[in-house]
Amino acid sequence: MFQISLVFRTCQICVIIACVISVVVSQNVLQRLYDFNPVIDTFIEDDRSINYRKEILELGRTTSSSQSRILMKFDIDAFKSTSEWDSGSTNLNKSTLISAKLRLTYTSGSLNNTVSASRIVRSWFEEVVTSKTRGRNGELWSISYLDTTGGDATPAIAKKYIRVNSEPFFFEVEIKEILEYWLENAESNHGLLLWLENSSSSFVKFASTDNALISLHPVLKVVLEDVVFVKGNCTNIEIQCGDGSCVADDRRCDFIDDCLHGTDEADCGVVCGFETPCGWDTSVSEGAIGWTLDSAQLRQGTV
Repeated sequence: MFQISLVFRTCQICVIIACVISVVVSQNVLQRLYDFNPVIDTFIEDDRSINYRKEILELGRTTSSSQSRILMKFDIDAFKSTSEWDSGSTNLNKSTLISAKLRLTYTSGSLNNTVSASRIVRSWFEEVVTSKTRGRNGELWSISYLDTTGGDATPAIAKKYIRVNSEPFFFEVEIKEILEYWLENAESNHGLLLWLENSSSSFVKFASTDNALISLHPVLKVVLEDVVFVKGNCTNIEIQCGDGSCVADDRRCDFIDDCLHGTDEADCGVVCGFETPCGWDTSVSEGAIGWTLDSAQLRQGTV
């Protein structure tokens, strides 16, 4: 009697182990891409000029004592919400940050230098920030143009050599380590500082988030990789997303990403354009002026 019971319990354990192994085997590895714009961007060039809300961001040196440095802030809480980072989803086994590349679009100037990226460690306000002042009540940086040995900003966390004198040109620097820190310490997010490593006299201008063309705006291009469980328990009126979750079948190929990884909009077999507008009634471009898709009938005899 005891022997039979023992065998039965052993079989139960075997069944449980087999189920665990089955779940592990039915995992998917998927990537997600996000374009993440700064909520604030500006630059400092002296102790007087306020450059917030200008259409350009200037980086460089004009003299040995005068320089331009770029400051940016990102809304980390908004990114966490959009990407469902650390949301505790039952389908997501693990999410990993693969890369975070900051892209800036060149507009004018020339530069042959190494650009350094540091994490700012003290608060500042865009409406008043200069090379000396950081706060609304006259609070100052430790030294002019920020102390990059830890007083106002960290030493360079990322570096990228840049050589540019003509457009079109996109400058990209990997700031994965900085974004990782912000994701773990959102309360310490005081922004990003871009500065030049050596004192050569040259400068370059990039488009800011106030530039008339949205396509030129600074953007942080983030790649996440997810290990997800696929459960296979959707109904016959649902489709299964890449992460194993279910959405209504009528949401497939409706130009809206209902699945976390956008798999409901994959393999739709539709190419959209002016001649084939995919059933849209109205569409607006990303330009400053924009365009509207509409239809009209001409009266007979008119041109």
